[in-house]
Amino acid sequence: MLLLLFEHVVLKDFGALKSLTKSLEKPVFDNAVLQGELVQRLDIVALNDLGRDPEGIRNLFSKISHLLTLLPQLKVVIFHNSFRVHGNWLSGAGPFFLNSASETLESIAWIDDKDRIYMKVPMSLWASFLNSHPNLKSILPPRLKAEELLWKIGDEKAQTPLSKPLTKLTRLFLRIMYVAHTDPMYQPGPTRDHDRSASLDSGRNSEDMFPNLCHVTFEFCILALGTMYVLNGIIPTPTLLELHGHKLTSLHCVFHKAADEDYLVEPPQTQFFPMIARHCVNLEELGLYFNWQSVASTYIGNTTLPTVKRLKIRRMNRHFRMEPYKIMLNFVAEIAILRLPRLGEVVFVCERDTGYIQRFKEELREQLVSVQRRRLPYCKITDRPSEYSLPTNPSPPRVEGEYPYAYHDNFLQLETEPDKERLGQDVSASVVYAQDAQGHHVAIKLVVEGSDEHRINEMVRQQPMEFVKENGILPVLEILCVEGYCFVVMPRWGQTIMHPKPSTLGEAIPILRSLLRGLVFLHSRGIIHRDISFANTLANHFSAAHSDYRNPQRLKLRKDGALQYALFDYNSSVIIPEGSRIGEFRLPYAMSDWGRYGSLPNDTRQGEYDYDPFAYDVGMMGRIFCSEFQHLCFHLHFLAPLLDRMTTRVIPQRFTAQEALDFLENSVAELPKGALQSWFREKNEVNHIQYDEYDRWKLLPRKFIEKWAVYKEPPLTRSTRTLRWLCSFEVLRVFVSWGRRVWDTLAPWRDTVLHLHFLPLRSLGKSSVSGS
Repeated sequence: MLLLLFEHVVLKDFGALKSLTKSLEKPVFDNAVLQGELVQRLDIVALNDLGRDPEGIRNLFSKISHLLTLLPQLKVVIFHNSFRVHGNWLSGAGPFFLNSASETLESIAWIDDKDRIYMKVPMSLWASFLNSHPNLKSILPPRLKAEELLWKIGDEKAQTPLSKPLTKLTRLFLRIMYVAHTDPMYQPGPTRDHDRSASLDSGRNSEDMFPNLCHVTFEFCILALGTMYVLNGIIPTPTLLELHGHKLTSLHCVFHKAADEDYLVEPPQTQFFPMIARHCVNLEELGLYFNWQSVASTYIGNTTLPTVKRLKIRRMNRHFRMEPYKIMLNFVAEIAILRLPRLGEVVFVCERDTGYIQRFKEELREQLVSVQRRRLPYCKITDRPSEYSLPTNPSPPRVEGEYPYAYHDNFLQLETEPDKERLGQDVSASVVYAQDAQGHHVAIKLVVEGSDEHRINEMVRQQPMEFVKENGILPVLEILCVEGYCFVVMPRWGQTIMHPKPSTLGEAIPILRSLLRGLVFLHSRGIIHRDISFANTLANHFSAAHSDYRNPQRLKLRKDGALQYALFDYNSSVIIPEGSRIGEFRLPYAMSDWGRYGSLPNDTRQGEYDYDPFAYDVGMMGRIFCSEFQHLCFHLHFLAPLLDRMTTRVIPQRFTAQEALDFLENSVAELPKGALQSWFREKNEVNHIQYDEYDRWKLLPRKFIEKWAVYKEPPLTRSTRTLRWLCSFEVLRVFVSWGRRVWDTLAPWRDTVLHLHFLPLRSLGKSSVSGS
């Protein structure tokens, strides 16, 4: 039995909803225990295909409602609105799982799929949800359906549907749709925009429903000529801004289209900014998320926001055009500094934008120079995403590596970026780069104390350094533990170990050898890696991030045999329990789905209910070897039987890590002199064929094929392809898995039963043959 401790659950297929619910309800399900009390975040991102079937939708919502009751400590829910509905036929029933009350829920996000017709949620149902979740801190609401005329403009009898204040709410995302102006969730009633003589508090509850609200993101609709005509050319002030603007310290404005796309002389969106200046008197952060297709002066007009200290900018359109980035930079240089007199920081929040600005620095030189020339002394442009870091202590242009520390140099892919020397990047948000007192570059990773990852790193730290060096594992220098967490200190090595490409076949052998040695090291100690890919391998050389692809220093180190390779990253790894035996230990099939796309073998695609994780590790390594080296089988013949035996579909016949390493060493030793001096050929389009469909034996000598014929993997059969296709549907996959489990459970009796059942037929067959 395996104990599953998950804090984050992602529901990608509604077909798995029943299995997930059962695993939470039953003490033991599918040989595993899922602790619902530990789950703190649920992402519902599955695509629903029930079409116009209201009963099916209601049944699905009922199951979701039941699922939520099984997660008592849930703090974050993200619901992706991917329902294929037409109009509002579903709104009457509504997603009633929102009625589930919870004292722990802190964040709810309802994300629209822009390719679907919106499923609107009844206003009363959404209000009921808010009333039953008093500890909400962040809200991204669904699109709401105003019920009949209850919330019509100027209705003095309308009262806020909230029964009590949301005292912990600090962040709110709000869509501004002016089909009906009043925002009923935020104390509706007559406003100064519609009835200038009416008191602001007239007809409203005087109690503050959001006393601690400090951040709001407004998503504004596109106001065209017809809409402006209905509104008499005046845009009404959003009720929430009118009542709560004085508390806001952060306000982000999102427009999905350019401000001048409404063909108006004065873009109507500019009317929002005087409202912001009038009501948000304590605003310190302003976000402008536009498409930047108008002239710079059209965005905030003549409005001055004297309290804003930080400006966040983003381009919403994903398609690259040069002109919007020129407009964006001109806005910073000419308008933002003029209208935001206390501006101290400009942040380009999207990595895509910063990448374009860096890539097209020459084309944007005029705008960048203008920004640098006109900004105030205390204003800085933040153009580097948070996953990047630069060393603080300078290093010589080239440093020779002394194990365990790496070689490193100041090579840059783009010579125009001198400020990026030895730039480090980490996208996992768990690693930072630093330098010790001697100036050595190190990487520090945060892990949970007592976890398998911590125990594995501690085991590596205790090994002699020379032993670690010979076994293809990244060394661990120190582990510092504090308050339930540990900081694992490792030498900083470089990624992208396949770049620049090896020059000869001989330069590829150390890659194969080192990674297999690393896997042998782990498996011999009962450790399952579970996430083997080239992204989790390192080489003892680095320069700046993204500059290793053409680094001549790494090319020379590889040629001289000085480049070393290592496995690392054990955040998915599992240490098998004491007493378990390699080859007999199993994990539920659901755990085989962890890892990077393109590195997972197909061991569990045929409806298997569990799997051998050690063989799976070998299959993962075999698959990444196939992705880079299977096109070399014609030049290194031994790769064909090696890769076939590492990825064979007959799991009991698959190489162990030690057997694969021994086969490699023996095969290399038998190669003729000079065989490894041939040049390394780049892979082409045929190498993108799936590893279990690529013919690695094509064009090999007949004698070699005959010698190793028993190692050759047969082509995929039609039945295997059909079974994989059936199991791509979760419902059918569960059925096949159940059938396999029943068949294996009956194993002690089925052979005897079949033998007795077919014995008369066998006897009859024999007598018939003898008589003839």
